[in-house]
Formats: sequence, structure tokens, C-alpha cells
Amino acid sequence: MRVGAQESRTVNTRLVCAANEDLRQRTEEGSFRLDFLFRINAVTINLPPLRERAADLPKLIGLLPRTACEGLPC
Repeated sequence: MRVGAQESRTVNTRLVCAANEDLRQRTEEGSFRLDFLFRINAVTINLPPLRERAADLPKLIGLLPRTACEGLPC
């Protein structure tokens, strides 16, 4: 539902957000809007930095060419 609207609209979207800071803490400090955090925080997945997951690199590197060219004549 749009902000201020009286009726819902159907949409098909996917939003992926990443942050290198604790957004909950930022909302408590007043430097990040709580209403925006509420809208983007449907599912939270905490991942360690890639530098701590070196074993994942070969898989990620293998996926990059396929996903980068999806739908394109590569």
C-alpha cells in the first residue's frame, strides 16, 4: 500500500539491500528512518565479510559470468 493511500496495489518486486552498519542502531541514534527500515527489513540475512569466507570465492567466481549475462547476448 502506498504511503497515504486507502487501497492496496499488487506489485511483483524484489529488493536486496546491503549495509555495513547496524541500521537498528542508526534508527535509535536518529540517523536512519525507522519507517524505511520497517519497509526493507522483511528478511535479514547476516553474512560474514567475504574475506572471512575464502572458500566461497571459487563458487562466486563461477556464477558471475552466467548471472551477469542473463538475458543478454553474451
